[in-house]
Parts: sequence; C-alpha cells; structure tokens
Amino acid sequence: MGDWRENVRHYQMTGAEWLNTPPRRGRILADGVGFGKTRTALTSIRLQLEAGTIQNPCIPVLTTAIGREDWRTEANGNAFKKAFWPELKVHVIGVDDPKNQRVSES
Repeated sequence: MGDWRENVRHYQMTGAEWLNTPPRRGRILADGVGFGKTRTALTSIRLQLEAGTIQNPCIPVLTTAIGREDWRTEANGNAFKKAFWPELKVHVIGVDDPKNQRVSES
C-alpha cells in the first residue's frame, strides 16, 4: 500500500495546505461540484496530524443530511469506493435518512 498522498490530486493538496495556513479560523472551502472538497478537508486534517499541530482530533463537520453519507464513504469506503482513511472514526449526529433525495448539487 502506497503513501496516502498518492490518492490526493494536486489541487486538493494545494487546498489542504491553504486551509492549514494561518489564520485557520474563518476559512471556507467552496470548490465546485466534483472537485473533492471532502478529500481536501480530510487531507488538511491528515497534514496537521503528521505535523503534530493537532493530536487526537475531534473535528466537527457541518454538512447537509444528504452529504453525511458522502463523508462516511470518502473516509471509510464502501463496496464501490476504496477508503481514503480507513482507520478514521466517523461519527454522524442527526437523522441519517435525508427527507429529499439528491437530484443535483447545484
């Protein structure tokens, strides 16, 4: 198994590094649909862990009900998608069943 960085696109790494530059407060990652915002955010956390700037992270993520499963799947994988960070524990608070089905992201 290779380095986890092999599964991060260049622009995602650039975004993660930008998220980690001071000031970290108040940053919003607003890339377009399909650019991998979830992976960019996870990469940001992994870089901070490796640098020792955070330890034992508990990172709250604000997302839509529809987006909850995307976070689980991106981190831990499923039958169709390889895990990016299989050892990460993802805890979801709230109702997992979205009232609206995904029609589009726009």
